Amino acid sequence: MTGHVQHMRRLVATIAGTALVTLGVAVVNVPAAHAVGATRYVATTGSDASNSCTVQVSPCKTLGHALAVAVSGDEISIAAGTYLESDNPAGTSNVVPARLHTLVIEAHHALIDATNEDHGLVVNATGVQVFDLDVTTSSQQGILVAPPSDATIPAAILDFHLSGSTITRSGGAAVQLISTVAASLENNTVTNNAGGILLTDELGPNHGNGLSHNIANGNGGGDGIALIGNNPRALVTSGEHVGMRQSALGGIYSNELADNTTNGNGGAGIIMEGDPSGSAVYLNRLEDNTANDNGRAGIMIQRHTALQDLNDNTITANHVSHDAVSGNNGEPGDFAAGDFQTTGILVLSETAPITGTAVTRNIITDVFYGVWLSQKTPSANVSHNTTTVTEGGSPIFLDRPVVAPIVGMARTPSGKGYWIAQSDGAVFAFGDAAYYGSLGGVSLARPIVGIAPSPTGLGYWLVATDGGVFAFGDAHFYGSTGNIRLNQPVVGMTPTPTGHGYWFVASDGGVFAYGDAHFYGSTGALHLVKPVVGMATGPNGQGYWLDASDGGVFSFGSAKFHGSMGAVVLNEPVVGMTQGPDGAGYWLVASDGGIFTFGSATFHGSTGALQLLQPIVAMQASPTNRGYWLVARDGGIFSFGNAQYHGSVPAIY
Repeated sequence: MTGHVQHMRRLVATIAGTALVTLGVAVVNVPAAHAVGATRYVATTGSDASNSCTVQVSPCKTLGHALAVAVSGDEISIAAGTYLESDNPAGTSNVVPARLHTLVIEAHHALIDATNEDHGLVVNATGVQVFDLDVTTSSQQGILVAPPSDATIPAAILDFHLSGSTITRSGGAAVQLISTVAASLENNTVTNNAGGILLTDELGPNHGNGLSHNIANGNGGGDGIALIGNNPRALVTSGEHVGMRQSALGGIYSNELADNTTNGNGGAGIIMEGDPSGSAVYLNRLEDNTANDNGRAGIMIQRHTALQDLNDNTITANHVSHDAVSGNNGEPGDFAAGDFQTTGILVLSETAPITGTAVTRNIITDVFYGVWLSQKTPSANVSHNTTTVTEGGSPIFLDRPVVAPIVGMARTPSGKGYWIAQSDGAVFAFGDAAYYGSLGGVSLARPIVGIAPSPTGLGYWLVATDGGVFAFGDAHFYGSTGNIRLNQPVVGMTPTPTGHGYWFVASDGGVFAYGDAHFYGSTGALHLVKPVVGMATGPNGQGYWLDASDGGVFSFGSAKFHGSMGAVVLNEPVVGMTQGPDGAGYWLVASDGGIFTFGSATFHGSTGALQLLQPIVAMQASPTNRGYWLVARDGGIFSFGNAQYHGSVPAIY
C-alpha cells in the first residue's frame, strides 16, 4: 500500500471519530480531529522487548504488544504470517481499548490463531478500521466489536470498518457487532463458524450500518447474517405509549445489507429476529443478496412475542434458491413455523401482526413455497417477484387455514396469477398475483362476498354483504353502503375499466355505483323468480350484466343480451358469470361446475360430470378469453383452455 493511501485511511478514521455528538447515545471516546499518528510494525520475525514498533526493520512480534504501545490515530501494519494469540506478552491482548480511537490495523492477510482464546480481536474504540486481518479457531466470536464493559448505557461504537478479512472455525459468530453506529463490513469471508455475521443491541441501538459483498457460507448450525434484537428497552413496554420505539436506547434499525452471499448455512441465509419482549428490528433493507441451500429459509423475519417490533423491513431484488432444506431436524421446512417444505422467504409472527413488510422483485427458485407468510402479516407487500416452485408448490403461501369458505376469485391482467378470497376477508395470492393485505383476523360486521382486481393488478377490493368496501394496494375507496340499511344483501362487485370506480349488486338486483361508475338500471323494483348472484362489466364500462341463480341474465347500458338459462330447469343453481371477448358474450357457471356459453363465449370444459368435494362459487376468464378458471368453496382451482393453474389453498374447510 502506498503512503498516500495509508494516510487517507487514517484521515478518514480521524474525521469520522467526531461525528456522533447529536445522536443521543453515549459514544466511547469521541475525539477532536488531530494529526495522523505513527505506523507501528508487527512481524513473526520481530521482538516485543523494549520495542515501540515504529521501525519497519525492527518490528514487534505480537499484535498485543503493538496495541499496548500504540496511541490513537496510529496504524498497525502486520506482516503476513500466523500469530498465536497466546504468544502475547503478559498483560497484553488483542483488544483495541477505548483510548485507541481512529486506529487502523493493516494486516496483509496476517492470520490470528486464537486457539484456546475467546476472541481473535476485540474492538472497544470508535473509528477503528481493520483491513485484511484473518482469524481462526476462537472459542467465541472471531472479531467482537462492542462498547467497553464500563461504558455508560446506552453506548455505541461509531464508524468501525472491516474489510478483506477471513474468519473461520469460531465457536460463536465469526463477527459480532454490538451496539454499533455507521459501521461498515465489506468483502469479508466467514466460513465454517458456529455463526456468520451477527448484529445485536445489548448496550444501545445498532443502526446505520452497511454490510456489502461479504461471503457468509457454511456456518454450522447458525445463520449467515443475523440481526437479532436483544435489548428490551427498544420499545416502551408499559403505560399509554406502550409499543413506541425508543431509538436512542435500543433497536436494530436502518441498516443496509447489499450484495452479500449467504449459502449453505445451517440456519437461515439472512434473519431479522426479536428475542425478549421490548426488542425491535425495523426499517432495515436487504437488497441484491444471494441466499441458497440454507437449512432454514433463505431470508427470514421472525417475531416471538406480542411486544416486539419487526415492522417496516424491505426485502428486494435478492436471489434465493433451494432453502429451508433441513430446518425440521434434517427435513425440509421450518419447525417454528410449522412449515414442512423448502421455502425461499419466510415471515413468521407467533403472536401480534408484523406490518409494513415489503417483499418485492426477488428471484426465488427451486423451493416449494416462494414466500411463506404467517397469518400475522396483514399488510405485507409481496409483489413483482419471479418465483419458480417445485411441483405442487405455491409462489405465495399464507399460513391461514381455510376455516371460512372461499367466496370469490380475481385474476391479474397477465392471467399468470390470481387471488381468491374467504368470507372472513382472508386473501390468498398465486402466480404473479401480489399479496397486498387482507382482513384475515379482523372481526367483521358482515361476511365478505366478493373480490375484484384493480385494472393494473396492483391491488384489489373486497365487498361485504352490507356493501362495505375494503381497498388494498392501488385500489382506492370510492364509497360504500356499509352504513345504509339495505333491502337485500350485496352479492357481487365489478370495477370500471379505469379502476376509478365500481358497482356492486344486491340479491334483489339493486345496483350501487361509485366513483366513475354510472348507474344504467337495475332489477331492484322487479319481482324476481330467483335472486341475483353476481354481475359483470359491459363493453367500455358503459353497462353491466346481472345474473340470477336460475340462469336468468339482465343487461343494462352497453351490455347486450346474448341469451340465458332462465327457461331451463338446471341441475344446480348458477353462482356466477364472467364476460366474454369484446363484451360480445358471457359464461355462466353453476355450483356443480357446469358451464353455459352465450354469444362469442366458447366452451373449454367443465366439472359438471365430476363429484366435487365442495361446490363451485365463482369463475374468471383468461385475458384472451380462450379459457377460464373455476374456484370451489374449499379453495380448489379448476383450469380450462389456456387458463393455467398457479396453485390453490389447502382444502381444510
